Amino acid sequence: MSFAGHAPGSPAYRRLIAGLFLAGVATFAQLYSSQAVLPHIAADLAIGPATAALTVSAATIGLAAAVMPWSLVADRIGRVPAMAIGILAATALGLVAPLSGDIAVLLVLRCVEGAALGAVPAVALASARRWRRGMLPPRPGATSRGRPWAGSPAASSRD
Repeated sequence: MSFAGHAPGSPAYRRLIAGLFLAGVATFAQLYSSQAVLPHIAADLAIGPATAALTVSAATIGLAAAVMPWSLVADRIGRVPAMAIGILAATALGLVAPLSGDIAVLLVLRCVEGAALGAVPAVALASARRWRRGMLPPRPGATSRGRPWAGSPAASSRD
């Protein structure tokens, strides 16, 4: 028995859309988490503000570099396991990063954290490929693909 997909407007479809939106909010909230404390990072590590801002850039670069590899991983091991691995790794790295006492270590940790966070948009991309193959009609598929990114402004405007 094969899965025919979620019909637009059905409760399962609405849960899928809400889940993608919330995953996008959580991803971008963690991606930009160091932005609110940049002055404290600069003071604690005795670095300039521009160098402290690299913590946001490093995470963003990590995410950008990891999206396509994560989509391949998601196709191989499954979307749910790939997302779980990425979220758990990003959470662990997010807990360890503040303990680093050196800017170089912090930047590496934030870059790897961003790479782990790349699992969320990658799963959306892997799902989009599947939706193009007929699991969802093209219009709802496009709407679903946009939900994680719709959460991005909500996450970055939480100051």
